[in-house]
Amino acid sequence: MVVKAENHQTHSVHFFNALVSNPGDGDEWLGRDHAIVTVSVAVEEPPEEYFAVGDHFALWLAGDVADGIVTRRLFL
Repeated sequence: MVVKAENHQTHSVHFFNALVSNPGDGDEWLGRDHAIVTVSVAVEEPPEEYFAVGDHFALWLAGDVADGIVTRRLFL
């Protein structure tokens, strides 16, 4: 998938390749219109000006298909 994110300072939009996974947890309490997913952005270190904790992003597939909030950042 692709993640669309906005720069904090310039408000420019950038697209990042990403892997989105969902272990299926939480279905019983989230309902059918919500899901918890893990998004792994395909860059060595996601830029802080796009992906700080609390930032909003969108999953994009020829248009926004879902939105989310960065809750944590892990570096491998």
